[in-house]
Amino acid sequence: MRKPALLALRRRARAGALAGLLGIAFPIAGAAQSAGEIFDEALERYSAQTQHVSAYTVVQQVMGVASETRFERREVNGVMVFVPTDLPGAEADPPNPLVAFPTLAERATLEGTESLDQGSCHRLAVDDLSGLDLGYDRLPGEDIDFEARSASFCLDTDSYMLRRMSVLGDALVQGQRQAVTLLVASDDYRSIEGVLVAFRTSMSIEGLDAFMAEGDAAQAKEALEQMRAELEKMPAAQREMVQSMMSAQLEQLEALAGGDAVAFIMTVTDVRVEKD
Repeated sequence: MRKPALLALRRRARAGALAGLLGIAFPIAGAAQSAGEIFDEALERYSAQTQHVSAYTVVQQVMGVASETRFERREVNGVMVFVPTDLPGAEADPPNPLVAFPTLAERATLEGTESLDQGSCHRLAVDDLSGLDLGYDRLPGEDIDFEARSASFCLDTDSYMLRRMSVLGDALVQGQRQAVTLLVASDDYRSIEGVLVAFRTSMSIEGLDAFMAEGDAAQAKEALEQMRAELEKMPAAQREMVQSMMSAQLEQLEALAGGDAVAFIMTVTDVRVEKD
């Protein structure tokens, strides 16, 4: 039996480091002619942008739980990426999906352009991930083994930032294989000392709702009702301020209370960049 979602914040805060892994964005590049060229150009520009960055620290919140993670620039399989240095067991984890970009470039197909709330992105599909490690041998925030089978990526048409990613695969849940989809969305990119960082990253896992403990939804519903009751007691100005500050927590509680996909939102509050 899985632990209740509201009691899994420690695992989710650790999984939140993925926001930092994906948070350094790709600067503006010229139009690519194929899926492979888009991946190659994105990685080349990423490397150029971060070549003088030795490390960076991300301070973020997941459902009100703050965490601070430092990332150092290292070469992994010929690709310079940033890996977490202060998370237990982090060194044993695959460091960054960017490491797979050279191989993804060889397998990807360009599906077209997708409209987003802000701008648009190139949608790239990889139908076969066999023999390729994207870094998701376990589902983020969950103690569940995961085998990725296919994936799609959306790179911003203007900046080549990684805006959306979905990974389809099989999870081993309570001894049963279950098809699940991991969805990652990165938005609110800001320039920090010339480096673009996603200040909001949402992650959801579709397909686990059947295995969600009944107590999870009930506990989330109770917490949501209590929070709303407290908000109603506040003066209008104070209520508006608190709602703005706690919008991510409210979204997550509403999703959990409704039995929707297992989801969490990471909000960055500070970034410190270290340059050579």
